[in-house]
Order: sequence, then C-alpha cells, then structure tokens
Amino acid sequence: MYATFLFFRVTMSSKSDKNSGNSDKELAVKAKSEFNKGNYGNCVQILEKLTADKSCDVKLAHNKAVAEFYKGGLKKTESFQKALKAIFEKAKLRPERLETLEDVDTCVLYYNYAVILYHLRQYRAALGIVSKISRYIEPLVEPAMVPSVELNNGRKMPLLGLGCWQAPGDEVAAAVEAALLAGYRHIDTAYNYLNEDGVGRGIKAAIASGKVKRSDIFVVTKLPNIGMQAGKDVFPFENGKLLMDFSTDLIAIWKEMERMVSLGLTKSIGVSNFTVKQVRKILANAKIPPAVQQVECHVYFQQTEMREMCKQHNIAFTSYSSLGSPGSKMFMEKMGMKVELPDLLNNPVVRLVAEKHNRTAAQVLLRFLVQQDIIVIPKSVKVERIKQNGDLFSFKLDEVDMGALRLLDQGEAGRIVRMKDLFPNSDMHPEAPH
Repeated sequence: MYATFLFFRVTMSSKSDKNSGNSDKELAVKAKSEFNKGNYGNCVQILEKLTADKSCDVKLAHNKAVAEFYKGGLKKTESFQKALKAIFEKAKLRPERLETLEDVDTCVLYYNYAVILYHLRQYRAALGIVSKISRYIEPLVEPAMVPSVELNNGRKMPLLGLGCWQAPGDEVAAAVEAALLAGYRHIDTAYNYLNEDGVGRGIKAAIASGKVKRSDIFVVTKLPNIGMQAGKDVFPFENGKLLMDFSTDLIAIWKEMERMVSLGLTKSIGVSNFTVKQVRKILANAKIPPAVQQVECHVYFQQTEMREMCKQHNIAFTSYSSLGSPGSKMFMEKMGMKVELPDLLNNPVVRLVAEKHNRTAAQVLLRFLVQQDIIVIPKSVKVERIKQNGDLFSFKLDEVDMGALRLLDQGEAGRIVRMKDLFPNSDMHPEAPH
C-alpha cells in the first residue's frame, strides 16, 4: 500500500478575481512543495492563508488536516480527529459508496483516509478501503521518480536498484516486474546468481504492461570472478575445492570489457569488490575508466578510503549488503556453515532514528547511504517490502541522525561479507580482495 498522500488542486471561488486566483495557485504550489520537502509547519501556514476565505472547500480542508497530521508526528490528536470527522461529513462519504465510486475527488479522499488509518496502525480498516478503491486509484498514483547519479561517461544511474542475489528464476521474475512497476529503474544481477533469465522475463513483463520502457531501465550484471577464460569451465572444481586461475590478468580483462563498449554490447563498465590498489591499477591502464565500483558498504563498514578514492576519480559508488547481508548468512548455511552475523536492523541507534521518523530500520539504513549519493540495491522478492525499500526519497535524515549513524562505523572490523567464506580457497588467489 502506498504510504503517502495525494494533494488536491485548489478550487477557486467563482467570485475570485483573476489576480486572486493566480495568487492562490502560487500558494497552492508552494504548499505542496513544502509538504514534499518535509517542511510541514510551513505547509500548514500557507494552507491557513488559503483556507481563510474558503472554509467550505473540502479538499483544502483535507490538505490542511493532512499537513497538520504530519506536522504532529503522525499522531492521532483530538483536533485532528474533529477536523477529519467534519471533512468526511461535509463530503458526505459513506462506506456503501465505496462500491460505486465515480468521481476522482471522492476516491482520493477515501485513499488519503486509508493512508491515515495505515499510519495509525489500523491496518485492517486501511486495507479494507484500499482493496475496494484500488481499481480507481491506481491509475492516479504515479511511482515517484528515483533520483540518479551522473556517471563519468554522462549516463544516468538510478540511486535505487533491486538486488537479485539468491532469488530463483520465477521469484526474481515477479520481483523485477513488481519493482519496475513500483518506480525502480535499476536492476542488479550477475552470472553467478544463476537467474539472469528470470530477470529478463521480469523486465519483459514490465515493458509489456506499457508503463515501462526498456530505454529507462539500467541493468547491471557481472562477470563471474573465476571464469575469465573463454572456452573453459566457469566454476572449475577439484576435490570439492575451487581451482584458481593464477594467471588472471586484470588489465587484459579490462581491455576486453572496453572492447565490449566499442562493439556497442554494453554502455557502461565498472568493477566490483576491487581494492583501492586494484582500482588504481585499472585507472593507470584504461582508455575507459570504471564508471562504478560496487562493494559492501553499510553503517558498520562505511568504506571511507574507498569512497574518497572513487570521488577523486569521479567513479560512482554502489553499496551491496546495505542492510547487513542476511543473504550471506542464508548462503553459508546452505553450504553447511553456521555463522552469526551482526544485526544492523536491530541496532539501538538505527531503531531510535527509525522511530523518530516513523520509518523502518531498513529505510533508515538505506536513506543514510543514498543521502550521501551512494547507490543502493536492496534485495527482496516480497512486493510490499520492495515498495517499502523504495520509499527513501520522501524523508530526510538531519545532521544529528547522520552523525549518530556515522559513529557506528567499525572500519575493516565491520566487514560482513568475505569472499573466502563464499568461495572456499579463493583467498589463495593473488588478486583476492579479502
């Protein structure tokens, strides 16, 4: 369910002169802008000016009640309840009308009321309304545009992507389709994930809906970190251990990736799990510099040195395991290893910040990163979680929040994902990152 409100247009009195009408429209635009920025107090003040001589305007009154609700920290107050009751009585809204809704404004009133109930944790009542009006309201709700970062080749890469690790084909297909229809425009996969066909099916289904164009979607995939030799096994094993190709030449591989760009087979190339030294090695020999570096990064392991180096060379920075990598635990347990990993989602500081903003711990962990222009790729196959993880741009952490979260950094000791745990024997390779 969408957890944001729809604002109404200002309705002008027929007695309003032209100048007054224009002034009201300007105020209305400003009120909406302040609301979207989270400046709810300013929004309320502007709406009070608008409602001063339009007390009978139900939609304006509703906007004002919504803004006051947010200003008060999404808490149910007596004044808010009275205002809401008066609005619904004036609009003559009745439960039985849910079955025969025809006008858009009434539908939006019901929708906003459902969102209020949702924030008040009256989930059953909220879902009851939404289930009945979804066929009317869905076409009115456009997914929020996800901000992008500009790569060093001029292309745009969305700050939010869907991670696809450990999602089987059919599950990942459904997840990719749901994410794209919810506003995501960045999908992260890899050959190693063994689900690229499912990712393709999900993209195809989303495009078939008519709501998404292929040209809008940024797809990331990765070479397997072992199989770099054409014509050879991608994962060569012997006696249960991975056989290392100790002749791996990073520069030769990068030159081949540059050739893929020249052939038009890819638009951007980057690196993942590279050390600072390895990135510098590529930069010293590249015709096309890496556009992106993707590594583990979260509040416990904030990668300060790597991020600074990437910033110096205009390399975009993508975080995986932003939520602490529950996927790594699942992966290792499948391989028969018992592990205990840090629980970022239940960190007391993270939870306090989440409560302050009435957000989930996951949203806070992700917002902490995107607010620093770090690209995030949280993984989920659950539609509601995908939407929830994507709701990162309707709120902002203040400097107190950011400072508290920065203090959680443990440096290298905070690293959770280690290649030698995921790929036994890989630490024997001279280019092994960790």
